[in-house]
Amino acid sequence: MALAETGVEVVKGNLDDRASLDRALAGVDGIFGVQDYWEHGAAAEVRQGKLLADAAKAAGVGHFVYASVGGAEATTGVEHYDSKGEIERHITSIDLPATFLRPTFFMDLFRDPKYRPEFIWSTLVSLMSRDKPVQFIAVDDIGAVARIVFERPTDFMGRAVELAGDEMTVPDAIETYRAVFGRKPRYICVPLQPLTLFSRHLSATKRWMNEVGWHADIAALRAFHPGLRTLRQWFLEVAAVDDAPSRSRKKAA
Repeated sequence: MALAETGVEVVKGNLDDRASLDRALAGVDGIFGVQDYWEHGAAAEVRQGKLLADAAKAAGVGHFVYASVGGAEATTGVEHYDSKGEIERHITSIDLPATFLRPTFFMDLFRDPKYRPEFIWSTLVSLMSRDKPVQFIAVDDIGAVARIVFERPTDFMGRAVELAGDEMTVPDAIETYRAVFGRKPRYICVPLQPLTLFSRHLSATKRWMNEVGWHADIAALRAFHPGLRTLRQWFLEVAAVDDAPSRSRKKAA
């Protein structure tokens, strides 16, 4: 295992098994907690999140950093936002020393192997009004901020921090992609009105993103994490990785 090879002690735990969590958390001072709504659904996500928090409280963990989502502080009607809000409220109710990190739209979704990039672009194009900004965050920057939070507990304990590295409309994001890759991303404009009639989740997502949306203070975030990526910087990193095999082939030829 890659982590073990770097000297990290790897301990097995099961988010559905309290006894295994109690064993894994013995002597642990800090926890970064994240559950997967998309794999397990809202009910399982909430159950696992609460179980981990309860185990952390019992183990006397000094700092619980919970990976939540922007918007979790209010009832949004978006199931995978509201599930995280329920976990946040439970963490607060048991007086667990914690920081909530609330990321916005993952830049990495444009490269996630679970999804086709065309699907992600099509969803954004179809959901968002042309003049409504979207906030984006690189997943690596969530980890970087989490490290800072653990290193500076007195600055972040008891706080909720919404995370974004950039903000722009979807048309501007498309133009940013074109400027880096020399072409527009592939997408289709899906007529969502018929779909939203049958999908409460999709309808709630569209309404919340356009009427409320995210409000991360990007300037304040960059003050303590200057390396926070913009969408253009992230695209450039992706382009450099994608171009590496072709450069290798040219050298070999």
